[in-house]
Amino acid sequence: MKTFIKEVTDRRSLRAFVKFPNRMYRNEKYYVPTLESADMDALDRNKNHAFEVCESCYWLAYDESGTAVGRIAGIINRAYNEKMNIRQARFGFMDFIDDNNVVDALFASVSSWAREKGMETLCGPLGFLEFDASGVLVEGYDELPTAYGKYNFPYYSSQLERLGFSKDTDWIESLVTLPYPFTDKYEKAAPSVAERYKVHIERLKKQEAYGELFR
Repeated sequence: MKTFIKEVTDRRSLRAFVKFPNRMYRNEKYYVPTLESADMDALDRNKNHAFEVCESCYWLAYDESGTAVGRIAGIINRAYNEKMNIRQARFGFMDFIDDNNVVDALFASVSSWAREKGMETLCGPLGFLEFDASGVLVEGYDELPTAYGKYNFPYYSSQLERLGFSKDTDWIESLVTLPYPFTDKYEKAAPSVAERYKVHIERLKKQEAYGELFR
């Protein structure tokens, strides 16, 4: 596939960048749509405090018909680099169709940008800061992702390996099932846990309020 890369330079192209994964995964049962307004803020240099220590650049890939077929972000966390004494760029916000030309074009863009910035290594997928969703899903495609994970197609890992990237570590998530009704042990522990972590139950008075909360 012939691929065209465009750098995100304005609000309109940033919105297209944010909307891309929700469009690509719209028919996937286990994909959880991102909050586009939150992503717009996260990628906005004027709204995300991470930009006090980070810089970034974003690209979209298009096919010959003008349809978006991939995206990627380049990120440099200067504070992390100084702490670790490295010159590392990150790639993140990475989504693409399973096409070698698309993937190659996206990574050529982020690699070229990283070299121009004087970086020596490229690592990812990572976000701006350490608590951003990171990594690539390699198992559990029949489970909903958690808040710190993300869903992706199985070909993501093989495409990264094709480009020469290798796995640094495994992040494992576990599903824990609690007995219900709760035993006395949980009933006694709940108040102390709630007090320690300042947790409380919000009781909504109207069904409409519940809908607004999650809309």
